[in-house]
Order: sequence, then structure tokens, then C-alpha cells
Amino acid sequence: MAVLNKTRRMDNMWARLALAGRRGNLRRGVHALIALWVLTSIAGCELPWLSSLRLEVDAAAVREVGAIGEIVARTTEELEYKKTIQVVDILIVDVGKNTFPEALDSARDQLQRRGWTNAYNSQDLIRMTSPKWEKVSLTAMSLNMLEPFHIKKPEIAKAFKENEAGPHVYLLIDLTKLE
Repeated sequence: MAVLNKTRRMDNMWARLALAGRRGNLRRGVHALIALWVLTSIAGCELPWLSSLRLEVDAAAVREVGAIGEIVARTTEELEYKKTIQVVDILIVDVGKNTFPEALDSARDQLQRRGWTNAYNSQDLIRMTSPKWEKVSLTAMSLNMLEPFHIKKPEIAKAFKENEAGPHVYLLIDLTKLE
């Protein structure tokens, strides 16, 4: 009986030690997270993995849009604001036309056949949406409207040079998922 009580006391002691160890690890983890939060708050930084929302266009929508011509180059841009990461898909597409107005008209016609509807039209660009791809906005415009920082990307720079040198006209198409 005395040996049995002693064994129970030892089991209780080990159980308490194990619980104390777990509480200590939990406390250390909580303290580390608090310290990390304080440091990033003081520095004015935001950690991307703490972002609550990532807006990204469905890959099938990108393939559907790319099917209107030959994709010459493709890249993405990640924009961060208010704990949201918005991924913009950028396509450089050759629709087989020799002038920009023809290329833009061809792109509009092909996209409309796929169910996209006009949201905005001008001589320089078209903006479209699709009921199939909820909250996705498409903009097609001249490659000359490309932002300078995009031209630094190798695949875009190559397409940009080809567009300036050759008889073909490339379109810049960007796809963005909206909130």
C-alpha cells in the first residue's frame, strides 16, 4: 500500500511537471508573438503572412483571356494595402493585328464572345467584367501605357522592345480581382 501511494505521488509529480513545462512553452510563445507585434508596430512594418485577405484572379480566367491571342509575356504584381494583398496578372498579348485600334477591337470582340461585357471604352483602353468571373476586372491597353517599373522585368522588357521594332502590335492586358 505504501509503495502504491508513493507511485501515485510520483505520477502526480511528473504530471504537474509536464503541465508546468507546457505552460512555460506556451507563455514563451505568447511573449515572442507579443514582442514581434510590438517591434513591427514600432517600425511601422506589416508582415505579409499576417495579412487577412489575398485577392487573386482564378487561373482559368487568366487562361481564358490569354486564349484571345498569343501570350508574348506574362508576369504578376503584388500590391499591398490595409492588410490586403492584391495580385495583378499582367499579360502581353499579340492578337495578330497591325494597328492598335484593330488590336483593341479584336480583343474586345473575342472577349465579348467569351461572355465579357464592356465596363468602359475609349480610344486608348477597354475595361471589361465577366459574370463568370465574379469581381474580376480586365483592362486592355497599349503597351506604351506600361508603367516604367514593369519594363525592368526581363520578360516584359523583351516584349516591349519587340513591340517597338516589329510590325505587330501587342496589347497590355491586366486582370485584377476586386474586393
